[in-house]
Amino acid sequence: GARRIHPMISIVDIESAERASHPLEVARRGIEAQESANAALYSLALQHEASGRLANATAAYRQLLDQPLIAEADALHAAPGDPSLRLRFLALMNLSNLEASGGEPEQALQHALGAVALDERDGRLWLRIGRLA
Repeated sequence: GARRIHPMISIVDIESAERASHPLEVARRGIEAQESANAALYSLALQHEASGRLANATAAYRQLLDQPLIAEADALHAAPGDPSLRLRFLALMNLSNLEASGGEPEQALQHALGAVALDERDGRLWLRIGRLA
């Protein structure tokens, strides 16, 4: 930030400017932008699903699962509360539900197994796996 001491002169905080352009800071902002875009894509998938546009919802969930932060999220290496891990779990679970109701039991089972590998506490997911297996 800059601080004005005279209408024509401002003092620039060099340390602040250096921090903002530091590679780690730039990377952090890039990850935040990706996380925001992923959350928006998940929201879009939910909107499609709620509106009965199931093919669009399925495509949006699959697109979300292909995003780098989501595709790479894994329960063994993620920090607690990792938003990418949570979105991966929810996308897999919802996609499995759509596929099960859409006559794709093999795909539904694979996605349900992927979701349960991330979080085994959801009883509905275990029931779906039992019905699909």
